[in-house]
Amino acid sequence: MFPHSPRELRRFLTLCLGALTLILGAVDASATSDAPLDSAPVEIVPAGPSLPASAWRSGAVYARLGDTLLIVGGRQGDGWASDVLAIEPDASVRSIPVELPPKIEAVGVVHDRRLVLLGGRSSSSPSAAVHALALDNGALTTVAWPDLPLAGPVAGAAILQGRLYVLAGPSAAPADHTPLWSIDPARPGDGWRVEPALPSAPRARPLLAVQHGGLHVFGGESSADGAAAPSTAWAFLPRPREASVVQGWIRLPDAPRSFAVGTAWPAGQASILLHVETADGPRTLVYNAITEGWAELAAPALPTGSTAVAPPAARLALSPGSAAGEAPSLHTIAPSRYTRTLGLGDYLVILAYFAAMAGIGVYFGKKQDTPEEFTLGGRKVKWWAAG
Repeated sequence: MFPHSPRELRRFLTLCLGALTLILGAVDASATSDAPLDSAPVEIVPAGPSLPASAWRSGAVYARLGDTLLIVGGRQGDGWASDVLAIEPDASVRSIPVELPPKIEAVGVVHDRRLVLLGGRSSSSPSAAVHALALDNGALTTVAWPDLPLAGPVAGAAILQGRLYVLAGPSAAPADHTPLWSIDPARPGDGWRVEPALPSAPRARPLLAVQHGGLHVFGGESSADGAAAPSTAWAFLPRPREASVVQGWIRLPDAPRSFAVGTAWPAGQASILLHVETADGPRTLVYNAITEGWAELAAPALPTGSTAVAPPAARLALSPGSAAGEAPSLHTIAPSRYTRTLGLGDYLVILAYFAAMAGIGVYFGKKQDTPEEFTLGGRKVKWWAAG
């Protein structure tokens, strides 16, 4: 029976619109849900020519200033490097003398065209030294900053909201918590500020990433036995996020796997990509800082032993090569770019929606004779409906 009264007609139009949308949506989903993507969610591609064998140094800091890749410290075999290697885009290599004591396991952070070199370990003792390195017409200049509060390899460092944050390493941290310090890169002479300590046992070489206003800490090695640290994850918030009062350290959902080695990069507005080495082999994980959810991607993995190149925004990693003669090489990590076109069901849903909206507008427009009826509904709308 076709409705005759206005009320019955409104109900009939609403039911028809809802049913049509559900039916066409189901048709569209069945037509597209099984269609696989043409590419993996993450791409790992070469970032230039293969590098000479000298480009890989164990325990070195790898950073890019402009187009030049700097390799600072580290050692090859039993020898400690006392110079800095500069590798240009054409893979040419030059050695730059530098007045720094040879050391390994330092951490490098790139900020304002400078490489800030933090802590580490020399051949004789742990180091608390901090230096800012800059390239000027091919020459390398160094400026000393205030020493770290404690000497030794640091767990990691990152720039967050204009300050440089440094997480202490196991040799410089107590057994039950991990100190955190910060400094203003624009005014290093002001010295280090002690921040709230991470309420967790110290870790060696954890993965640090800045995303959504927080410093995130994942994985790493246990200071006790060198095995993979527990899969617990943390974030440090210097100030509360929007619509929140929470700040300081917060516990995040555990990672789906434990890992001791890997690299991490921020991606997009809220995600963090992690390429890690687990007991089951290399894996690619993604963490969302807004939903606090984890996912494991069907994506290619970096070569074993790869290390991140600062700054993290470049998403560069350097692989060590192999004993079989494979040369060290740079890789770029980025989300895949792909497009999905609208299907027939999509267009039918869109057309049906606009047709229904136009029809409802025409029907009710004929019943409105004054501006008051159009803007205020004749003052007949219930208060709860308007609210």
